[in-house]
Amino acid sequence: MPIRPAQESDLLHLIRLLREAALPIEGVADHLNDFLVACDVTGKVVGGVGLETYGTVGLLRSVVVDPAHRGQGVAATLCRELLAAARDKGLTDVFLLTTDAADYFTRHGFKPCERSAAPPGIQATEEYCHLCPETAVFMRLILSPVGK
Repeated sequence: MPIRPAQESDLLHLIRLLREAALPIEGVADHLNDFLVACDVTGKVVGGVGLETYGTVGLLRSVVVDPAHRGQGVAATLCRELLAAARDKGLTDVFLLTTDAADYFTRHGFKPCERSAAPPGIQATEEYCHLCPETAVFMRLILSPVGK
């Protein structure tokens, strides 16, 4: 399934997918340039993921896949591509907050950590401050440098 950087024309498709999955849409338009999308054979957007960058760390957000395309590795491919891009940018760590997918992200190398360990840039995000409840699991992935 082709993965590509999100374009302005993808915004409404991403918002629809996020709403259908009951995920926050706040900030998606502001960070659209930091999203990747997966498209089916017709070019229709069927998944997406974003990475907000704050200095040398990133916040993975909005992993979403259309229900008709789940179970096909779309989310894993999106995350793998996004994390590769994060390494290419020289990021050292990627964080995320999740209310229901901690097991999924653990399988991809993320480890739960205390919210208080969040770097200042992450602590200032909408997801951290307002969108994700205190009960959300805060997770971290330490990125290996490119080629390691």
